[in-house]
Amino acid sequence: MRIAGEFPHPRYKITILHHNSKYTIQIESGSLTQSYILREGEGIQSADDVMKRITPSFVQQLDRIFLNMSDELLGLLKEPAANGDLDLVDNII
Repeated sequence: MRIAGEFPHPRYKITILHHNSKYTIQIESGSLTQSYILREGEGIQSADDVMKRITPSFVQQLDRIFLNMSDELLGLLKEPAANGDLDLVDNII
């Protein structure tokens, strides 16, 4: 897998990866990551074609998903661990 490009964004690290006729849009925010895989084909032939699909409405959806992911992670970390060790929450957050 190789880095095919990076999409500048003030909040997220957005990287376009290429491997085996597929492009992956990888979006990172802190410890959370989203990724989307697009196959080469009609309309997707290059990293530039992929970058054109990163629209303001796509980024708004990312915002909602990251917020939901963050809430889920916090909920998961607040649940008692199988061994009863609640120190994980304090050490990770």
